[in-house]
Amino acid sequence: MWAGSDNSGQASRPVILRPYAKPGPGRLVQAVLLLAFAGFCLFFGFLYGLTTPFLIKQLVIPIILLAFVTIWALPDTKSAPVGTLYGLSFAFIIVLFLWPNYLAIALPGLPWITLMRLVGAPLALVLAISYSMSPDFRAQMKASLNATPLVYKLLAGFIVLQIVTIAFSAEKDQSIQRVINAQLTWTTIYFASCYVFLKPGRVHRWAVILWAVTLVVCLMGIFEYKISRPSWGAYVPNFLKVEDESVIRALTGSVRSATGLYRVQSTFTTSLGLAEFLALTAPFILHFVMFGKKLFTRVAAAATMPLMLYVVIITDSRLGMVGFLLAFMLYLLLWSGLRWRANKSSLLAPAIVLAYPAIFALFITATMFVGRLRNMVWGGGDTAASTASRGAQYDMGIPMILKAPWGHGAGTSGSTLGFVSPAGIQTIDTYYLAIGLEYGLIGFVVYYGMLIASTYYAAKYAVRAPTGELSFFMPAAIALVNFIVIKSVFSQQDNHPLIFMLMGIVTAMVYRAMNGELEQSRPASVS
Repeated sequence: MWAGSDNSGQASRPVILRPYAKPGPGRLVQAVLLLAFAGFCLFFGFLYGLTTPFLIKQLVIPIILLAFVTIWALPDTKSAPVGTLYGLSFAFIIVLFLWPNYLAIALPGLPWITLMRLVGAPLALVLAISYSMSPDFRAQMKASLNATPLVYKLLAGFIVLQIVTIAFSAEKDQSIQRVINAQLTWTTIYFASCYVFLKPGRVHRWAVILWAVTLVVCLMGIFEYKISRPSWGAYVPNFLKVEDESVIRALTGSVRSATGLYRVQSTFTTSLGLAEFLALTAPFILHFVMFGKKLFTRVAAAATMPLMLYVVIITDSRLGMVGFLLAFMLYLLLWSGLRWRANKSSLLAPAIVLAYPAIFALFITATMFVGRLRNMVWGGGDTAASTASRGAQYDMGIPMILKAPWGHGAGTSGSTLGFVSPAGIQTIDTYYLAIGLEYGLIGFVVYYGMLIASTYYAAKYAVRAPTGELSFFMPAAIALVNFIVIKSVFSQQDNHPLIFMLMGIVTAMVYRAMNGELEQSRPASVS
């Protein structure tokens, strides 16, 4: 860009933005680079025209990379669009659970255009722009990530493994789509949460929104149970109908074949996804019961728990019941231990802690000998088939993992395992096997190492008896433990974005605790 001529008639120097004022390459190098770029564009355009619409996903990758190079080249400014980042992060949690992800616009040759992707893509873009343009944003993000260094390093390693295993995939198109989707809904929300929740008050606001979302999901589930089908199944407009077998199953609902009982799924693709969600949110609702500042908050939270339990029951899901009860047992142990530490004169807290082994043993005994409870936790004859299928899948899958420890590529675990249910549906029932088949032994260690590391950080600061907003370390740790346990019997990824968001929240809270907020907390209350 040229400024024109000055009063003496001489041409003035070109006006160049300050960050780009450094001397560039010589004219010959510039000409070579320009010709090379023009040649690439010619080849790329020819290939695009020749292969559309069959290879659209692969050919979009260079465009995405070019967009990120453009963002990287943006000049530094004093401010970043952090307000937009904050709004999109909270929109993310609402859209994730209140809009069925299988209702989407499906165009030929393109991934489904879901509401989650319509939020996740702008979120990734705003995050990248903020990091590129704001030195303050970069400094705060770096400081936050360094509060839990093991988590972000393992996550970075996992991202690399996701990309590398595409080369070993027999379904490269599927693997590329899964990897891109994981970056939009897992990786992006983790890094965004590491920054967004550095500001006090936002963790509490997030927990309240999660509580409200849980209530809506439960009420929708109860209504669904009364009519024995998803309430919107017959009213989906044509442009949101996806001709896919899994979508058709989700819209018609599911029934356990052995009993004929309808299994509620609400906004999730399966009843198991709904049960997992309720098990993950239970510790946060319990936290409002125990530490709510206002009586109304505690009463409302206490009234929510039996509602959630009822919905878990009508999902007819053992994993939901196990997760729900595990949340209670872990919360009881942590709460009593922290109360004993805070109040040495307390009689109830040390009694619970000292008697906890006996309490836990009685609880396990009850699940084995109390008929209805035994069926809900351990299952009966109607669930024997699913238990047997998991055993068969382990027998088939473990040798495959050992044979190809580098993995078979994202999204290929079902086809690689090749297990078909009695209903004729290709399935894989445990995420332990899925992660091993897709990303290999190293991927298994890195992925679960990341979860365990985040759980460790949350538990480490939870036992320090933080008060105020940092007391959410306790339900966060319990939810992460619940997730790790549930993944042993459930492979679907409906709730993965919530877990990655929760790991980012833990990272932000650890940073706040390390920088003095732990000592400055106000009396224990969360609302």
